[in-house]
Amino acid sequence: MVLHDHATHRSRRKARQSQRRPPSSGFSRSQTLGTQEGSNSPRHEPNPNHVIHDFLQASMPPMTHLMDSFINYGCINEEFLRVISLWSVERIQGFLDRLPPGPDGRQLTDMDKFVLQHHFKEYFP
Repeated sequence: MVLHDHATHRSRRKARQSQRRPPSSGFSRSQTLGTQEGSNSPRHEPNPNHVIHDFLQASMPPMTHLMDSFINYGCINEEFLRVISLWSVERIQGFLDRLPPGPDGRQLTDMDKFVLQHHFKEYFP
């Protein structure tokens, strides 16, 4: 009988808690608004595209000047980079050919493409 009372108590407590809280999107209000808990100031989080930056920075020579082209084309995370690294050299070439120009209007040079083809194949284990 005691077990039944504890289970009933837990059920009632859960019901009260769910009535108090609006449905959640899975993110706290501060995560949604980009602020720290209890503060109206923006959080100082690393750039969500840091993986793209790190990948381009690790290239020799560094290719960080192409980051906007990668982001604007939709290559925005490590998963995309890893998938591309599994493609054939010809398919990687096709991807690089389709990258939009950077903010300065500069297209990738043939040398940029060659360096990045090699980098895609060598960067991921």
